[in-house]
Amino acid sequence: MKLSKKSIINIHYLTILYLILSIFIGSIELYLSSLFIVLIHESAHYTMAKYFNFEIDKIVILPFGAYLSIKDMYLHDIKEELCVVLAGPSTHLFLYYIINFLPDGYYKEYLLTFNAFIFIFNLLPIYPMDGHRIISLFLQKIYDLKKALYLSLKISVFSFCVLFLFYFELETMIIILYLMQ
Repeated sequence: MKLSKKSIINIHYLTILYLILSIFIGSIELYLSSLFIVLIHESAHYTMAKYFNFEIDKIVILPFGAYLSIKDMYLHDIKEELCVVLAGPSTHLFLYYIINFLPDGYYKEYLLTFNAFIFIFNLLPIYPMDGHRIISLFLQKIYDLKKALYLSLKISVFSFCVLFLFYFELETMIIILYLMQ
């Protein structure tokens, strides 16, 4: 009987479709560069989680992002969990420094902008972003785990609503409401 080990990395099928599409429209370099930035972010989470002996479930690579699924999150020391969470966003500071060595031009500006976008977006206090996990970990210093997660989810929903109101224009909201019927 042959035992096969399940792969820890899962690539979403839409990621393959976006990869093929980017080849056809001539933006493969930009797409792979963006995906590389995201993977550096997730690999930092992974490396720190392995360092602290977290139980890794999987890494899922999505068309415009990725996430690390940890089976025993919220069961470790808060300082260790905070290190795992902060490892991802900290990579963007390092990447900013590295990208600045590239020659000036469109590609450098694209990378700097995308890197900054992922850094800021990931720090939003919206589940499942790193910002949400940071808030929930800080709330655990005040409340028990259940109450901290409950409050952090309330903050997440509120933050999402605020983002939705400020990001979308009236025309976009009308189209979305029409599509939801």
